[in-house]
Amino acid sequence: MKKMSSNFVSLHWRFETDAVAYSMCEFGGGEKEKLALEEYRVRHWDRATRKLRELLNPASQRVLGQCPMSAIETGIFMRAMGIRRNAVIYVSTLEEQLFGGNHSLQSLRTMFPSALTKRDVLTKEELGPLAKRASALAAIDYIACTESSVFFPTATGNFPNFVIGHR
Repeated sequence: MKKMSSNFVSLHWRFETDAVAYSMCEFGGGEKEKLALEEYRVRHWDRATRKLRELLNPASQRVLGQCPMSAIETGIFMRAMGIRRNAVIYVSTLEEQLFGGNHSLQSLRTMFPSALTKRDVLTKEELGPLAKRASALAAIDYIACTESSVFFPTATGNFPNFVIGHR
C-alpha cells in the first residue's frame, strides 16, 4: 500500500447508483438523469418494486432527508463540520460504483483536492487480485475507516454501524 498519512478523514459516501435509484430522488440532472435511473430500475428491480417505489415523490423524499447526499451536498456538509479543503480524505467507494462515475468524484475533488480512493492508495498489483472480490474491497474500506482520524458516513447501514462500533 502506498504511504498514506495517519491523519486523514474517511468518507463512507453512499452515492452508488443502486442507492440513488432506490431513493427515487432527483439530483439536478434533468431528463438524462431520470432516464438513466429508470433504465437501472427496469434492469434491476421487479415490476412490483418499481410500482411501489414510483408512488414516492422526489421533493417529499428530499424534505424527509431520504435522499443520498450528492458530491456538492457532501462537500458543503463536511466543510460545515470543520473539514478543511486541504484535508486528506479517503473515499470508501470505487468511481464506477458512484452514480455519475468519475464526474461525481471530480465534483467532490473540486472541494477537497486530496480526496483519494482505493485506486489512489493501492498499487495496480495490490488492487488487481481484489478487483472482483467485493468483500475484500469492503475490508480495505473498513480498515481505512477504522484507522482514520475522523470517520464521516453520509448514510446509515451495516457498514457505518460496524465502523462506529469498532471505533
